[in-house]
Amino acid sequence: MRTPGDVLADVASIIATRGESHGNWDENMTCIARLWSAYLGQPLQLEAREVGVMLALVKVGRMAGGTFNRDDYDDLVGYAAIAAAIAHKVD
Repeated sequence: MRTPGDVLADVASIIATRGESHGNWDENMTCIARLWSAYLGQPLQLEAREVGVMLALVKVGRMAGGTFNRDDYDDLVGYAAIAAAIAHKVD
């Protein structure tokens, strides 16, 4: 059985590995915030941390409507961790 610490360690490794192929998580969230803001139009200006929260909500929606998939939980933790890291940077 995985402990919460195991999950956090696994997700930290996943974030690092994905960074090698997808780029820096902070830069990605900032880019997505700008793209989504442009798409949604003025006066809405999303922040990078909000992107992490909204991507976590996408995972919750998939979990609510689909069958069990452990990866959904890992992704949820990952997006929440990214959002928290960005929020702490802003503090």
